[in-house]
Amino acid sequence: MKHSPPYLLYTGLFMLMLTGILSAAKTVAQSYQPVLTIHEQNDDHLSAYYTYWLQPSRTVPDIVSANNAYQAGAFRHWHLNKTLSLGYATKFVWLRVEVKGATVYPVRLLWSIYNFADTVVLYREINGKPEKVSEGSSWHIAGKRLFPARAMSMPFWLQPGEHAVLYLCIGNLTGNIYFPTDITTTEDFLQWEQTFLFQQNWAWLIGFYAFSMLFSLILFAFLRDRIYLWYCLYVLLNAVFLLMEDGIDAMVFPQWLYSACWITGQYNMMLLSCSTGIKIMQLFISQRRFNPQLNRLGNYLIIFNTLFVIVQVSLIAWFSKPDHYELIHGLQKTGDALIVVTLCFVLYSLVKGVIKGSLQCRYYSITFFFFLAGCALFLLNHTGITNFNLMKPNALAWGLFFELLTLSALLTGRFRYTLEKISSLQLQEFKAQAALSTQLILAQDEERKRLAADLHDGIGAKLTAIRLLLQRKSARTLLQENEELKTLGAELENGLKGVAEELRNISHELMPPDFAEKRLKESVEELATNINLSPGVVVRTYIEAPLDQLPLEVQLILFRILTELVNNIIRHSGATEAMIQALIDEKNIQLIAEDNGNGFNSGTLRPPGIGLKNTKSRVEYLSGTMYIDTNVAGTGTTIIINIPNKYGS
Repeated sequence: MKHSPPYLLYTGLFMLMLTGILSAAKTVAQSYQPVLTIHEQNDDHLSAYYTYWLQPSRTVPDIVSANNAYQAGAFRHWHLNKTLSLGYATKFVWLRVEVKGATVYPVRLLWSIYNFADTVVLYREINGKPEKVSEGSSWHIAGKRLFPARAMSMPFWLQPGEHAVLYLCIGNLTGNIYFPTDITTTEDFLQWEQTFLFQQNWAWLIGFYAFSMLFSLILFAFLRDRIYLWYCLYVLLNAVFLLMEDGIDAMVFPQWLYSACWITGQYNMMLLSCSTGIKIMQLFISQRRFNPQLNRLGNYLIIFNTLFVIVQVSLIAWFSKPDHYELIHGLQKTGDALIVVTLCFVLYSLVKGVIKGSLQCRYYSITFFFFLAGCALFLLNHTGITNFNLMKPNALAWGLFFELLTLSALLTGRFRYTLEKISSLQLQEFKAQAALSTQLILAQDEERKRLAADLHDGIGAKLTAIRLLLQRKSARTLLQENEELKTLGAELENGLKGVAEELRNISHELMPPDFAEKRLKESVEELATNINLSPGVVVRTYIEAPLDQLPLEVQLILFRILTELVNNIIRHSGATEAMIQALIDEKNIQLIAEDNGNGFNSGTLRPPGIGLKNTKSRVEYLSGTMYIDTNVAGTGTTIIINIPNKYGS
């Protein structure tokens, strides 16, 4: 029988010793905690100096338990130069740091948590016994905290050369465990806070968000397009979310608004903003027109997200005991999932639109890409999957910035396109109205021709026939037999003559004979001459000869306007004198009608009759304007009509 070589035994013993050494080294490494030396300025990342421990929420957090856990080796180191990020966990977070004073005088230090926390308690070992130093809550605005700042800062004193052990207990059992933290002197902290808004790019980012909201409201005031209101709400919700993220809300919001925002929940703000983004996308790409089913699904998702936020806020308000923390975390995880679903819906809608060749979807895909990338990176950091930040203040703030920048450009383009479309529709409407006015005027002229012919050839002929009957020899003999009949016959003949003359005048007013030969000047003067043959109003005229060079259809419209004005003077003014003028120059045609009648009160004037309506219609057809100057003092009425001369002088 052969024996095993001795080197195999030696190898086994060596491996056993190596395993023990590595295990002991690991234990020593876990228990080792470097001491943070406090200078006037402290730039080291605190992750190199603290260890952490998670205490279950169903137990009462106390310093004795935390100290025992440390002695038992339960405290662990976090990744170097990384923010503590553990995602959702229903546990209290304990941080332990050893500090040593390196200043020549006592300093007041602040241990700050730069994220929302329900409770923060600072303990310090004094003579080997931990005691509470200070406590606070992020539910109060900055002005009501132990140390007034946007961060939850716990103050304590440190003597020169003094060595101290600090414990910080953080309670945030209904949110993410994501706590940027540091320890620094009060002076260093205040100096950092004074430049924070500028160093973290918040000063001009907030200004840009505010400008975007104002810009959208201005566009809405011009067009009354709902997309600009949704855009304003979208910017507002995202801006509030980002202000809550860096604690700026505690500095600028009043207590009631600050509390309302945190009761609603930071990530509920993001869920609502993503839902608002659906509506903006739907309106921008006109989804209801080219894909009504997908548009309907998006509306359902918006409604569901809104109801979910309402239900979640209500349940969190009712179930605030540790026994229900798991339920609350389940709701919050569901909310995060809804954010992802909402973003995926927008992405799917845009991809489908791009496949169908929608230019609007292509444009909107560019702006959505920035927000999607920033939001994805932000959510990965806060859920603990990743832990890196490429830009200050965070990826979401910059994603939103580039999204709003491109979206503002797109909405400006939409604004210009809408204005052009409105102008085009108004032009089409104007052309349609002009065509309708033309048809109306032509129809009225045709009706005037027919009526004038009927009066002249029909009624006029019958009146002439009646006069001829009275002039027969038999009729005259019969009338001569009785003096009364003779007088009656004479009156009948004169009356028939006057009616025939009036009928002739009306017929000529409706359609002047041989207007194409007489033109405007002679036709108006003839109209005035016929009127002056009868007692009543004396009409004088001044018609400039160049008006006869206008197109015949324009002259006829001008004649109709002047005829209506003269008829109104005769029938309604009670005037004894009237002046009709028609003037022309290179730019304008001006018609003026003046009388010395009673005038009228424009405030009590009845609705305009058909004559005045026809006059206005003809003036508008020629792109003119009409001005009426009248009063009840007996000084008469003046009507001035200005028409642009598009036909030459």
